[in-house]
Amino acid sequence: MNDSAWKVDIVHKSGYLTFIEKEMSKVLPKAELKADPYIKSKVKILKKQLSYILEIQQNGSGFGWDDESKMVIGNRETYMGWAKVQ
Repeated sequence: MNDSAWKVDIVHKSGYLTFIEKEMSKVLPKAELKADPYIKSKVKILKKQLSYILEIQQNGSGFGWDDESKMVIGNRETYMGWAKVQ
């Protein structure tokens, strides 16, 4: 999906969910996953989580990203203070 043919500015073109649905049906033919609501809702959740991670990294002093664990790292007390504001 990161192919430039599917991107317009910073969002994906219309129909990308249908494309994902077809590609997933090739790999998991018996799963019968539908783009809407299953994939669409997962994309929405991931976008929200990404926005939180970016906000923590940019505004939360002392936070970073552990590429090996694929998670935000930092001081727990600082995080809890940030989470209360959200």
